[in-house]
Amino acid sequence: MRGVRLLGKSHARDNDRAPTIAFQVLKQTAESLTHKLQDAGIGAEHGNFYAHRLITDLGIDPEDGVVRLSLVHYGSQNDVGRILQALDSALG
Repeated sequence: MRGVRLLGKSHARDNDRAPTIAFQVLKQTAESLTHKLQDAGIGAEHGNFYAHRLITDLGIDPEDGVVRLSLVHYGSQNDVGRILQALDSALG
């Protein structure tokens, strides 16, 4: 998706991933995007998630951090579509 940098593997072929996605927001703060997603009813959080050194080493401000979405509570294609629509809208 334009405007974000996905962190971690880009696939789940190895069956070693939880349904959680972390990404850096490129044109606004992670906090701002998180609030927009929450206002749209999407469960999202932002921060460094106790990975301060890693986030810093990736060149990301550890105070703002990354956005994290967990798909564990969004199990249908409609749910994922709603997340993608809210993300697209929030990213402008």
